[in-house]
Amino acid sequence: MNRQYYRGDALSSKLLCCILRTDVQLLLEVHRFLRDTLLDSRPEIKEKYYYALLDVTVRGSCSCYGHASKCLPVNGGQKIDGNMVHGKCECTHNTKGLNCEVCEDFFQDQPWMPARPNQSNECKVCRCNDHATKCHFDAALYQINNGTSGGVCDDCQHNTMGVNCQECIDFFYMDPFADIRDPEICRPCDCDSHGSLRNGMCEKTTDESSGTVAGRCKCKAFVEGPRCDRCRENFWNLQEDNDDGCQPCNCNPDGILSSGGGCDMETGACNCKRFVQYPRCDQCFPEYYGLDADLKDGCKPCDCDVGGSLSSVCNNVTGKCSCRPHITGQKCTRVEPGYFFPHLDYYLFEAENAKVIGEAQVLVIKPYRRHNVNYWTGPGYMVVKEGDSLEFTVSGLPFDTYYNIIIRYDPRMPDVFEDIRVDVLRPTDIDPQSACVEYNINHDKSNISMIPGSRWINVDAPVCLERDTTYTIKIDFNNYGKGSTDRDTVIRIDSIVLVPNTDYIPIYSTPGNPTYQKQAFRHAGCDIVQLPSLQNTLSELCRDSIFSISSVLHNGAIGCGLEFKPDAVLAEPAQLCRLVRHHRQWSFGGGSFDCRRWLAAVRLPLPRVLSNTPYT
Repeated sequence: MNRQYYRGDALSSKLLCCILRTDVQLLLEVHRFLRDTLLDSRPEIKEKYYYALLDVTVRGSCSCYGHASKCLPVNGGQKIDGNMVHGKCECTHNTKGLNCEVCEDFFQDQPWMPARPNQSNECKVCRCNDHATKCHFDAALYQINNGTSGGVCDDCQHNTMGVNCQECIDFFYMDPFADIRDPEICRPCDCDSHGSLRNGMCEKTTDESSGTVAGRCKCKAFVEGPRCDRCRENFWNLQEDNDDGCQPCNCNPDGILSSGGGCDMETGACNCKRFVQYPRCDQCFPEYYGLDADLKDGCKPCDCDVGGSLSSVCNNVTGKCSCRPHITGQKCTRVEPGYFFPHLDYYLFEAENAKVIGEAQVLVIKPYRRHNVNYWTGPGYMVVKEGDSLEFTVSGLPFDTYYNIIIRYDPRMPDVFEDIRVDVLRPTDIDPQSACVEYNINHDKSNISMIPGSRWINVDAPVCLERDTTYTIKIDFNNYGKGSTDRDTVIRIDSIVLVPNTDYIPIYSTPGNPTYQKQAFRHAGCDIVQLPSLQNTLSELCRDSIFSISSVLHNGAIGCGLEFKPDAVLAEPAQLCRLVRHHRQWSFGGGSFDCRRWLAAVRLPLPRVLSNTPYT
């Protein structure tokens, strides 16, 4: 061996190429002759020579490239013989092979190299973060990493991927609070595939520099929520094939709830404010107007007067109600100048004008000047006693309905006038087309009693009377008192009044809110406040309710002195004057009222009185 190859490094490549030997054989090819072959060249001469070896020593060891200090039998079954060189190395430094010529399977992070003095060059384990058990060496990667690492992990587990199993696979993200070696480090994305980009793939890691957050879903343009599973406000119909995710709601922003998300995300129905109509929230409900974003409920109620208006629906923009004839105002709550609305006691028939059967007489009374307080209407009373009868002619009623017959009187008797009969005499049978078709005619006959402590009485059952029909209402004063001996006791009859019965007033005859209005009307006593002759000032509730009732019954307001029957006007100018004076706030704008001037203006006769004292 040429010693120039040995420079203190027994594992140099030049040295190894010369000393690595296996299957050594000794071939004895050259004989040493005793010169006798020169005398005789026959072959037999050479055959008498033999080879002899006194001692042969072969020294060596198995070749392990410095990664083993011991050799083992190749097949592992023979015992170690100190006089024999075995061919398998007992490898160290994470190497393997007969000669430790390769790295172990999971120690591929560095290229295999033979050991050097003071430099073991052991094979390094792959850095797979406990997510793989196999790897391989990649020379290109080793060069990219400047000779620091070249191991590539194979078959990463636990939903990881990458050279070192340091990343999560698609649709998984890295838990920022877990150790990189945790088997649960990668958690599945919880993104809705319909509303998120990349079919539901989330951001894998949290990185402030790139602005990513582990597990965060990337939503489509009109989608929101941690999972990208709901449409943004004012959008609906989340669909996978929609590049933007959702489609616009197409709702009017003035009419939608601020907290309702614009529209229903499933149906697209707009979440309208309380008084705004579906589906687009762009119109007020009937009976409401003035769509406005600043209104909590979206629109304002029309509040059309239930009697003064033709409908509860107003103009959708201005809120102006459609009024009945000669009714005016935004909500149809006022009469036009020169018109008035009759009160409930408008259909009044004075006893002084009734036909007398018996000894009844008219008593004309001079009206009181002070405070205009009178307990009667018209010129005075009809004074009747036991056995007398009065017949009232009733005509010119403008509508079919049920009426309560109210008898006003001045009780001048000490006891109850017990036996009084009231009969309604009809000229013909009831028209089958009228509102009275179901009326029970037995209610045309009633028996009543008048007590001393009252000034009016309501005949028990209401009677149904038809429009433009003339009736006779006969009152028989039969018997004052069974035990009374004073047969000359008299009673003063002022008038009868036909008051529309509350249960049959059109605006109160339907269920719902009208029923509540009727109950409020009765609870406030509005149905009886106008029954006596002497009346207190109407409350606001009663005045408004009576206005509504009168407007619907008469289909509007009545002209002052123009819409009355001549016979009624001539017979009752004082009553007419009193009615107009009572309604001066609608007819003449308030202030004082002079009955004499008004009667002259409409060419009516002055009332008959006991003196020339005018009505005031």
